[in-house]
Amino acid sequence: MGLVLFVLFAFKGGEKNNSKQPCISSLDGKGYRYVVPQKPNWTFYFLFYCEGDSLRGLIMGPTMQTPSNGLYFRANVNNVKIVKDSVSFNFIEGELYRAPFTLSNYRNYGGPLAVGFAHDRLFYKGVIKGDSVMTLMCQSKYYTCGADSLIFTKMK
Repeated sequence: MGLVLFVLFAFKGGEKNNSKQPCISSLDGKGYRYVVPQKPNWTFYFLFYCEGDSLRGLIMGPTMQTPSNGLYFRANVNNVKIVKDSVSFNFIEGELYRAPFTLSNYRNYGGPLAVGFAHDRLFYKGVIKGDSVMTLMCQSKYYTCGADSLIFTKMK
């Protein structure tokens, strides 16, 4: 019996850290924007919000997977972590649309039908500078990220 228990626990694996980022009230509802310099009509948006006692995020913009065909995504951000001035998270772009989302229309779930799907998980890490700038660097494989760095500024 002891050997069976030993074998079961030996292959169980390490404990997973499922702790969520506690809500940071100063970030709740704060929106950021990044306009791609080479393509001024391409804009990324990032929104922090508190859900229960956890900090969450939402990112939307032109797809980074196939930037030449004019598709857009809206995705929930996973594993938001903020320690001092550093921030990290990951997301999957998911469903792709022909029309862009903004902070004023991102909740419109009855809108256009999706025309594609992106499945790569993108990892970003960066810093929040003061109250108004968030600089992010892609941590994924080099071919996965259409933008290696994103410099978001707070929207008023």
